[in-house]
Amino acid sequence: MDQAPQSQNPRDNAAIEAKPLGGWAARLARVLDRQLELYRQLDTRSTVQGELIDSDRTDELLEVLRQRQVIVDQITDLNAQMQPYRDQWETLTASIDDAQRDTFRARFDELGVAARRIVLRDDADRTRLEHRRRRIADELSSLSKSKGAVAAYAVDPPSGPMLQDRSA
Repeated sequence: MDQAPQSQNPRDNAAIEAKPLGGWAARLARVLDRQLELYRQLDTRSTVQGELIDSDRTDELLEVLRQRQVIVDQITDLNAQMQPYRDQWETLTASIDDAQRDTFRARFDELGVAARRIVLRDDADRTRLEHRRRRIADELSSLSKSKGAVAAYAVDPPSGPMLQDRSA
């Protein structure tokens, strides 16, 4: 008796054992799979972003931020594709079995976990950048004050002639 291949990931096994998805369910599964892939890429870049912030590598950080924006734009497009499914979720899920519903629920849960992890890391990065910005502003302010103090002690050159010819 042939058995379905087993994966190390239990969520994969649930998807394998459930009957094949067709129609709307298959399209939604593809969109969710693509979203998960994009969230994983975003998560990776989020980690790199933090490392670049910590090491003051601004040019590389800007490149990672550009890459992240491309990914976020793709996620936004996929969210728009999912809207019809959200609008009709109750009706649509009534047409699939419990195993398939569980598979979708697991994908949605994984998306939520990934999104929360990225948001938390981004919040921490934002806080570190804000502290760094304040520190630099304070240093610049201090430098400006130091220049003012030095200027206050500077001797202005006399406006008239310094030496006179008295032999005449």
